[in-house]
This record gives sequence, C-alpha cells and structure tokens, in this order.
Amino acid sequence: MNNLSIYQEKILSLAAKNKKVIALKDFNRSFEMRNPMCGDEVKVRLKLVETKIIDISAVVRGCALCEASAGLVVELFKNKDVPDEKFLDEFLSWLENTEKSFSDQLPIEMEVF
Repeated sequence: MNNLSIYQEKILSLAAKNKKVIALKDFNRSFEMRNPMCGDEVKVRLKLVETKIIDISAVVRGCALCEASAGLVVELFKNKDVPDEKFLDEFLSWLENTEKSFSDQLPIEMEVF
C-alpha cells in the first residue's frame, strides 16, 4: 500500500473499531456535529461526573477518516479528566501552525498515538 494513501491500515483499523460502538444510553451530555463540506455527521455522548469523562461514545455517519478520528477521540478521552484550557490552547495552536509536521509538538496528552 502506498504510504501516502489516506486510507492506511491504522486509519481503517480505528474506523472499523469505532463502527462497532453503540451510542451510550446513560449519558448527561451530548453533541451533534455535521461537516458542511462533506456531510459527515457525528453524535457524541458523554457520561460526565464532575470533571471526569466516565464514558464516551461517538456514532458516525461518514467516511473512514471521520470514523477513525471519532474513534481516536473516544480512546483518548474515555476515563480521563476533561481537558483543561491549556490543552485546548496548545492543540488549537498546533492545528493552526501549517509549518509543523503531524508529530511535532502535539499536546502531551496526545503523544501516546
């Protein structure tokens, strides 16, 4: 497989794993997002207790990239504290800097991937 392919094995694996996710029945926060460019839809449900994400689900109607990224969010934040403002600021700064490669200076919480 070509290394430049957007549908690499890791992405397809994450997407396949997330496709099996069932929406949480016991949740106290939810968000629905739709990408106006491509039509992908994501429905996120959280079981939040104080500042801890006890459980999270992301049900996707969209492409493998959307499915994989939703699965990554679920893996990253399940059983973790809600990210603080510093994390969000660092992540947004990383997103906006087009000079950096994917692995350069990700927020510490994301370095495991």
